[in-house]
Amino acid sequence: MNNELIKDPLKSLNALRCDSASQIVQLIEELSEFLNLELDKQSAYQKYIDAIVGLSP
Repeated sequence: MNNELIKDPLKSLNALRCDSASQIVQLIEELSEFLNLELDKQSAYQKYIDAIVGLSP
């Protein structure tokens, strides 16, 4: 992703990519921590991560 596409005030934030399984996992982990939710094992939702990555051009 071209970082120049992100404008202020979001420009200073770390943008995660949806074409990267590891970055989607990072998003899920950070959201579960923020929402104080217990996270299932990654194997329980890996097929959804694969589906999202598969949608990327």
